Amino acid sequence: MSILTLAFWRAAAERAAKTAAQVAILKTGALASDGGFDALAADWPTILSWTVGGVILSILFSVASDAATGTGPSLTNAEVIPDTEAEAAFRATFDDDAETIGDRKAAATYHPRHEPGPTEER
Repeated sequence: MSILTLAFWRAAAERAAKTAAQVAILKTGALASDGGFDALAADWPTILSWTVGGVILSILFSVASDAATGTGPSLTNAEVIPDTEAEAAFRATFDDDAETIGDRKAAATYHPRHEPGPTEER
């Protein structure tokens, strides 16, 4: 998995959006505990800055998780984004375990969670 793919950034953006919502709700809840929440009198710059900070941290964690696992933005591999054919071929080119061209082709098409379809060889 590469951070240069649309699939990676879609998954990372989903995580960042969830984090933004959680931080905004948490921060507005903290402000509300001081005597009730008033949307017109809320400290929106503070809420926004906390939310942006949460988004930045979420994106950084997604990139770091991919660097650590190589399977996408999930550190626990709960969500694995499969390589595109080009990424798999690139990986196979530099795979030290692939001894022959046939082995390189097999390495390029193998993914641990990928089951061959009816038209693919096992």
